[in-house]
Order: sequence, then C-alpha cells, then structure tokens
Amino acid sequence: MKVLITGANGFIGHYLVQSALKKDYTVIATGRGQCRLPFSDPDFIYEEMDFTDPYSIDIVFDKHKPDVVLHAGAMGKPDECEQNQMKAYMINVEGTVHLLINAAEFKSFFIFISTDFVFDGETGIYKEDDQRQPVNYYGRTKVEAEDAVMEYEYE
Repeated sequence: MKVLITGANGFIGHYLVQSALKKDYTVIATGRGQCRLPFSDPDFIYEEMDFTDPYSIDIVFDKHKPDVVLHAGAMGKPDECEQNQMKAYMINVEGTVHLLINAAEFKSFFIFISTDFVFDGETGIYKEDDQRQPVNYYGRTKVEAEDAVMEYEYE
C-alpha cells in the first residue's frame, strides 16, 4: 500500500512516517523544501510538494498514485494564523481542497489531521460529533477544511 503523507518534515508528520514504515507501507513523505527526516528505509520516498500549488500536487499524485493520503500538513501556529490570515486560509483550507481533488481522481482514502482548536474549550473533553466553535482564526480554517473533508466521497 502506498501512503502519501503531507507535512512529513513536521512533528506529527515525522511520527506518521515512522509508524507507516513500521507497517511495511510504501511511504511518500512530502513537504516544502528538502527532506529533514532520518529514514533510510527502501520503502521511504521523499518528494518536495507544496500542497497549495495544484501543479505540484498533480506531479506527485501522477507519479506515485497513492492509495491513502494522510494530510498532516498545516499552518499550525494560532498566532501566526491570526497575523497572516490569507496565508493561513491558503494553506489550511485551499491546500486541503487541492489535495481532496487529486485524492478523488485517484480514489485515494483520505485521512485529515485536525485540531482541538475547532472547539471553544468551555465544556472539557470533546467528541468528534460535538458542536465546533473555534475561538481563533486557526480553528476557523480547520473547521472549513474539516467541512471539505466531510464532503469527500471515497469510492
């Protein structure tokens, strides 16, 4: 099975790559810039990919035809999202939509990593079906991305 992981150079992405390699999956780790991951497994492939650029995504999907997309990439610092709202929207929402379009074309199963920032923190431990009420721009972008993912039809 081929698993494409976005945000592979990041904290969560690193652990997702490590976990997928332990399961003997072929891992297509993606990120902006050069690979900063320590893996030398024969099932490990690194591709530079900017998921805000549809052409960059097309190239990687056409080349590898992933069975699964694990979308862990995001602009994840709430303060930075508040200060750079257009950039946060492009990365967190539009980037997710670009990935979903390609995943649909290749019939890839899509897994989205979200955040607890989609909730307001007023009632404690939340479940996936609890009402989302983000209190900052980062949370709002993740809600919009979640909405796009929930509309995705995997066949």
